[in-house]
Amino acid sequence: MKKIILLLFLSSPLLALAMPGEYLIYSESSGIEVIGGWYTDGVTSQFNSRIMTPVMTGLVQTSSEIPIGYYLGQNSPNPFNPVTNIYFSIPGRQHVKIAVMDVLGKEVSVPVNDEMEPGTYKAVFDASQLSSGVYFYELQTEVFREVKKMTVVK
Repeated sequence: MKKIILLLFLSSPLLALAMPGEYLIYSESSGIEVIGGWYTDGVTSQFNSRIMTPVMTGLVQTSSEIPIGYYLGQNSPNPFNPVTNIYFSIPGRQHVKIAVMDVLGKEVSVPVNDEMEPGTYKAVFDASQLSSGVYFYELQTEVFREVKKMTVVK
């Protein structure tokens, strides 16, 4: 099956075709990420996408002191509407991913996914596009993984 990308600009009605592959679109005004692609086998066509909302609104390094170990704190406030803080520490330079999942384990947002320096951080997470309910967030590195629960209340 050939994969053709259809780019959708969320702030305008313009459409554009690009090279085959998956795409990521981010609208700063709405805070919505869309991942998807246009797929065709030459006879039929299908558009597959998933909306990854909400997105992180800020990442702040609160301390550059090198921590002794890994740490994922309980988000604060919890329960929250719509913004919460996720605190975490990493003891060395490495790739860090924080993913937010619904109760079925479906990833609904990836607020952090980057190479990071050692230190303690605060990720400000905006869940205004999520419905009320229980969600899980996971800190994942090459050698560490921890999951915590958070509650969105509208």
